[in-house]
Amino acid sequence: MKEYCDPDTALTGDLRARESTMEPEIHDAVDAECIQNCLRQLPLPRQVSDLKNYPLYVLQRHLLKFEVIHTPDAPVIGFLKVGKIDSMGEPFSSRDYLHICHT
Repeated sequence: MKEYCDPDTALTGDLRARESTMEPEIHDAVDAECIQNCLRQLPLPRQVSDLKNYPLYVLQRHLLKFEVIHTPDAPVIGFLKVGKIDSMGEPFSSRDYLHICHT
């Protein structure tokens, strides 16, 4: 067997993570999925203050200096009425389209 195995490959079996160490990460992923499902079931926000740091949606005016909605034609989730009653409102989109620009 020694002539067929490289000594480095014998060590990699010891370096692999055991399944018992991966259980917390699996539980964290399940918890994150549960939280996302609960957030999706909530009604859409109706006030500007509700959209500030909201985990699912982003308003254009709340973007930071190096944040951008990646595609200009990103689907609009809804409109937030601000100011005049006759105005259509400000569009808000999903945070999935939010990207951080790097220099």
